[in-house]
Amino acid sequence: MKSEKRFGGIVAEEYEHFIKGTPHYEKFVNRIASEVKKYCKDKPNRDINVIDIGTGYGFCAKFVLKICPNLQLVALDNERNMTLRAKKYLQEYIANGNTTVVLTDALTYLRKLPNDSIDIYFSSWVIHNFQQNYRTNIYKQMYRTLKPGGLFLNADKYAWDNEIVQNRELEWQVSKFFEIFSSQKRYDILEEWVVHYIRDESPKLVMKERTSIEQMKKVGFTSVQRLAREHMECVIKSIVKK
Repeated sequence: MKSEKRFGGIVAEEYEHFIKGTPHYEKFVNRIASEVKKYCKDKPNRDINVIDIGTGYGFCAKFVLKICPNLQLVALDNERNMTLRAKKYLQEYIANGNTTVVLTDALTYLRKLPNDSIDIYFSSWVIHNFQQNYRTNIYKQMYRTLKPGGLFLNADKYAWDNEIVQNRELEWQVSKFFEIFSSQKRYDILEEWVVHYIRDESPKLVMKERTSIEQMKKVGFTSVQRLAREHMECVIKSIVKK
């Protein structure tokens, strides 16, 4: 089982425009970085092994590395265009020898890792792209490979349980895309992102907040909390207790 590739072509080439259409993007990835910093502060005398699931251009990874430059970070992505851009964007940290960008399927990579070998997993706007069974298997492998006390952080699309609220927030997000892309006359990108967001609502993909937290608890995560929510997205944190 492998994850679907959903970021080829125009979407991959113009991904930074998505960030412009998501005003709280930087706030959320900063929250991930600050949580990583808190974790590292308590463990100053050992290497911290970290995996970024679906690094994309490497935006979130760079936020984390700027404030925790001594991490041992592996950034995964299954899209070649994305890994090429991430290698360029993270070249300073790659040159320092503490960051590696890997073109791979995330679940395949995680299954090869030893038990209790990773300190932190983080991800941003990626896990909602996984189909339900694949997502559950990712949670299982993260739990298996995280050390006791290990940390999982995710800034992502978590659908509201209330469909009226969810539809209202979807309309808001689509309106932001129209605002950004229409002003640039980039109707091709606009179409791609609107289709992408509508497809995210399908039963095989939709990641509802409550259901996702229940899935995580079923595989062993016992401490799961929402740190922030704005519109369609949340920051979710879990500390593994084994």
